Amino acid sequence: IYLFSSDLQACFDYLYGLVKNTSSEPILASIINRLICIRDDQAIRQSYLRLIDESITRIVFSKTACDPDFDTYSMDSESIGDSGLSLSDHLPSARNGSIHDLSQMTGNAANNLAATENEIQINLMKGRIEHLEQTREKLSKALETILTQVDTETGNQIKRQYSDIFGESPSTNGSSGNIP
Repeated sequence: IYLFSSDLQACFDYLYGLVKNTSSEPILASIINRLICIRDDQAIRQSYLRLIDESITRIVFSKTACDPDFDTYSMDSESIGDSGLSLSDHLPSARNGSIHDLSQMTGNAANNLAATENEIQINLMKGRIEHLEQTREKLSKALETILTQVDTETGNQIKRQYSDIFGESPSTNGSSGNIP
């Protein structure tokens, strides 16, 4: 593995080849997307990557030399801070906090991103609903125009058939058409 680590692209290609077309591929894509979301500050990015590297190292190279029980695995996040990563040197907001605080800040950012995405989806749906309501109104007016040109019985049949557009049950005694 060390042979690959000198060439980052070769490492990525190798890792991608391992997960390509498997159920792990979307998970790798998710991890990469989250890495892309790290704030564009060299010191911050380096601190995040060190923290992630330390976490992965502790999981993959555990003292037992066995894969963890993924259903019950937990990691002491406080001990990561003792590993010499010096995250607080680069993160003013975490100077008096802990790795847990940093994790909460990251979680809050993810929640804010999710909330923003939800707002965008809601606004798109509202726009779609408004468009559909305008289309319904135009269709209703066009149908009313057509109904004025047919006899009463035919008009009532059309109204019954398209009552969802009219939004009401048609009257059978209406004068919605011209009788020939």
